[in-house]
Amino acid sequence: MMIFLAIVIAGYMAWNIGANDVANAMGTSVGSKALTLRNAIIIAAVFEFLGAFFAGDAVTDTVRKGVLVISEEKWIRCQPNSTTDLLQQCLQQHCGLP
Repeated sequence: MMIFLAIVIAGYMAWNIGANDVANAMGTSVGSKALTLRNAIIIAAVFEFLGAFFAGDAVTDTVRKGVLVISEEKWIRCQPNSTTDLLQQCLQQHCGLP
């Protein structure tokens, strides 16, 4: 049941993110009357699909491996007593701040 719910939520989020991308990309073209709404929807559908199909694996690899890398050694050393301590210790360890 939880996996089904996670899939539904992920699909909903992907749909909304895609709609936001299309609105940002095509809004000015439709607003300036350079494209009709129908043509903008067709162009956006084609290129959103092609981008997801051909570049989707690179995006998922980046999200999976390259966005936030936490080594267990650094995690064990960072044992805060409060949220402020957590922020201070993490900034000191990872950014070299005093």
